[in-house]
Amino acid sequence: MSTDVFLSYSSKDRDKVRQIVAALEDANLSVWWDREIGAGVMFERKIEEALDNAKCVVVVWSRDSVESDWVRAEAHEGLSRGVLAPLIIDDAKPPLAFRQTHHVKLNEGVDALVGEVRRIVAENEKEPDLSARVHYVTTPDNVRLAYVRQGAGPSVVRSLGWSTSCALELSGENALTNALIRDFDFISYDGRGGGMSARGDFKWSIEERLCDLETVIDAADLKEKFVLFGISEGSRAAILYADKYPERVSHLVLDSPSLPFINPGKDDYASMAWLVDFVRDHWGTENPLASRMICSIWSQSATPGEQRTFMRRQRESMSAEAASRYIYLTGTQNLDPGLSNRIWSAVAALKIPTLVFHTIDDPLAAYDLSKKLAETAPNAELVTSTLPDHGCVLSASFSRLQAKEVRRFVLGR
Repeated sequence: MSTDVFLSYSSKDRDKVRQIVAALEDANLSVWWDREIGAGVMFERKIEEALDNAKCVVVVWSRDSVESDWVRAEAHEGLSRGVLAPLIIDDAKPPLAFRQTHHVKLNEGVDALVGEVRRIVAENEKEPDLSARVHYVTTPDNVRLAYVRQGAGPSVVRSLGWSTSCALELSGENALTNALIRDFDFISYDGRGGGMSARGDFKWSIEERLCDLETVIDAADLKEKFVLFGISEGSRAAILYADKYPERVSHLVLDSPSLPFINPGKDDYASMAWLVDFVRDHWGTENPLASRMICSIWSQSATPGEQRTFMRRQRESMSAEAASRYIYLTGTQNLDPGLSNRIWSAVAALKIPTLVFHTIDDPLAAYDLSKKLAETAPNAELVTSTLPDHGCVLSASFSRLQAKEVRRFVLGR
C-alpha cells in the first residue's frame, strides 16, 4: 500500500518525531514511521516494503541519527530515488554524502518541511507520458533507435549503447539524469539491440556504435556545439566522434571509459570469459542472492534500492543471452590492436576540453588507462573517487559528484 511519507529517524528522538508526524498528518499526508511493526513481523522486510511504497522519504538528522546505519541506508534510498526531504532537529552535521542536499531546520518551522514534502509527493504522483517524449529515428543501415530528451540548457548527448532503457530514463530512476536535467538539455538513447530500440542479431562493432551515436545527434538537430558524455564502453564511440567532428563538440566528458588495452595479457582474456558466462547465467535474475552477486560486479557500494533499480534496468534493456553476447563482442574489441591504435591516436589528437571520471578501484574498467588518457589528451583533467564502483552505473553518490563537476567544467559554477 502506497504512503506519502516514510519517516527515518533515531528511536531516541521519538518524542520530537511524534510532533513532526502530527504536523504532516494535519496536512493530510499519510506517514509510515515503524510504530506499527508488531512482534513476529520480519522487521527488515517490512521496512523495505514501506520504503519502496513511499512517495517521499523524510530523514530526521540529529546527533543520534547520524550514527545509525539504518537511518543512513534509508536516507540513501530516498536520495537515489530523488525523493529525499532532510530535516535537522539539533546541531547535527549530516553525513558527507548528504551535505549537498537542501535541508530544512526545525527552528525554521514545520511548515517549511510540509511544503517540501508536498512538492515531492506531487512530483511523484505524476504519470510519465512516454509516448510524448520517446522519439524514434532510423539509422542508415535501417535500424530503429529510441531516444529521449529532457531538461533545458546547453545540450548534453550521452553515449552509452547498452544496459539502457528510455522508459526508465523517463521514470526518474536514473540519478545522473535527474541531476543533469536541472541545468542541461540531456539527450540519451537506447543503442541497437536494447531497451526500446530494435532488437536483433547485431555485431555491436565500433562502426555500429558510432553509427547509432551519429544518427541520434543528427536527429536532435543541434544548432550549437554540445557536450558529449561517454559512459563505459560508450566512451570509445564518443572519442571517435569528437575526433571526427571537433567543430560540433564543445566539451568531452568520459565516465569510467572502457578503453582498448595497449598490450592485453592472458588475465584480460580470462576475466572477459568469466564475465560473459556469469552474465549469461544471472542477468536480470529474480533470485535475491544472484541479484546481489551480479550487482556487486558493477558496484560494491550500492544500496538495496540501487540494486533493485539496476536489476529492473537489466530486464528492461536486453535478454541475458543478448547481454552476454554483447559483453563478449565489445570485450573482444578491447583486445583488438587495430582498434587500440585507432582510439589512442584519436586521444592524442583531442583538442576539446576533456573531463575524465574514474573510481580508483573500478571493478570493470582499468583506472590506469583513464590516467593515461588524461595524461595523453592535450586538454584533459581526471576526477577520481575511492568508491569500489564502475562509475555512475549504480552509485547515486558518484552521479552527484559527476553532475557537480560537469556544471563546474561546462558552466563554470
